[in-house]
This record gives sequence, C-alpha cells and structure tokens, in this order.
Amino acid sequence: APTNSNVVYAGTDDGNVWISEDAGGTWNLISGQLPTLWVTYLTADPVNDSAAVVSYSGYKMNQYVGHDFRTEDRGQSWVDISANLPQAPVNKVVIDPDFPGVFYAASDVGVFFTSDSGSSWSMLGDNLPVSGVMDLILHQPTRTLVAATHGRSMYLIDVSNVVTIKSAAAIRPVDFQLLGIYPNPFNSDVTIRFKLNKSLQVEAAIFDLLGRKIRVLKNEKLSPAEYRLKWDGKNSSNTATASGTYLVRLKAGDQQIAQAISYVK
Repeated sequence: APTNSNVVYAGTDDGNVWISEDAGGTWNLISGQLPTLWVTYLTADPVNDSAAVVSYSGYKMNQYVGHDFRTEDRGQSWVDISANLPQAPVNKVVIDPDFPGVFYAASDVGVFFTSDSGSSWSMLGDNLPVSGVMDLILHQPTRTLVAATHGRSMYLIDVSNVVTIKSAAAIRPVDFQLLGIYPNPFNSDVTIRFKLNKSLQVEAAIFDLLGRKIRVLKNEKLSPAEYRLKWDGKNSSNTATASGTYLVRLKAGDQQIAQAISYVK
C-alpha cells in the first residue's frame, strides 16, 4: 500500500486474495467472500491502506463475466462493484489518486470509468480498437491515462478534465440499451436484443479477440424501437468461424456497448 509499506496485498491465480500487515512476514487469507476465479489484478488504494480493489477473469472457469470487488477494511468484507460493466474479464483497475471514487478499468472490450466507486460505469473514449486492453497506467503529473491493447498498439487519453467527464456522464441521456445477448455460450446462433430511444445510425458487428471485424449484422439508421439480430457463427464470406470467444459491438450514434460471447460447436 503506498501509504503504509507494512500492508501488502496479493492475489494468486487459484482465485485467492491475501494480506500481510507486517511487510510480508505473515499472510492471512481474505477472499472467503470472493468468487473462485482467476485474479487478474489487485491494487491498494493510493490514499487509504485499508482499501483495495481486485479484478477477475472467469474464462478459465467458462464464465464470460467481468468482476470487480472493493474492500474498505483490509478484506474483512468486500463489495461487488461490477455493476454495469460488460460481461468480459477485467484485466486491471487503476484508482485515481486525485479524485476519490474515480476508478479506471481495463477490460477485454475497452476502457471504462466510474465516478461513484463502482456503482455505475461508462466507456471512456470512443476510438479504441475492439481488442482486449491488458494494461493501464495513469501518469499523474500530466493526468494522462495510457492503455496497452492486445496486439493493437497503445493509446492515451487526457483525463485532466475528469470532473467534466463525471458531470457529462451523469447527465448524458441513454439513447440506446442492450437488453440481452442469448444464449451465451451458443452453438448454432445467438440473438442480440437492443432498444433505441431515438433515431440513430446503428452498426452491429462481430469481432474476434484480435480486433478484426468478422461480420457486420446491421449498419443503417434505425427508428426508435426494440430490435433483435441473430448471428449464426459465420463470417462475412458466409464461412463458419472457429469455436472461441468473440465480441459483439453495438454503436448507436456516438455511444457504444461491447460484450464477449462464446461460440461452441
């Protein structure tokens, strides 16, 4: 912990989380309330040694969800702060040292931020490729957040106006909603259900984990209504794709939502 070198948190790939309060002399297990998933990242709060956030991936356990949990009492209790994060692994969480309650999360479908300690999340920026974000670094002096993707280069965004971002997120209207993607996993076809609250240009597309566009399901201006799209596991050449994990991305106007799906033949 940056404020107390005696407090050390550790996450292990068997799903356990540990704490040492004597600089590593002894360790106590503190993950009894947490899921048994792959720990991807664990970070102590930069200004409070009793607080920490842990992120998980469920891929190893065939669970395609994102998980974040926060403790305020050195792991005696944990709160699920996943909220509306996409159903995809979270690979890293950065706690903003300058703004209490502001966290940044790197997921397999982009970068997200919360301004209320994880009660709700919004996508940060709109020009990242559809690829897993494996690392995030916040350069505090310049308020620059750098994202490293899986094979699609690195990107940066100025978060010096984080207060403005917070205010915009709070008042931004919800122009469209993802109502569900099912079944997931699927072996014949998958249904994508969404709702538009006003007329918008909509693109619904399937990507692989390298960010390559596999299939465009819809790309046109749509009127306010509920819609259902189906993907049969085939690419744009009408050839069956391989089993694996893919990303569904819905773009409506300047807003977008992405979610991981699993194709099992």
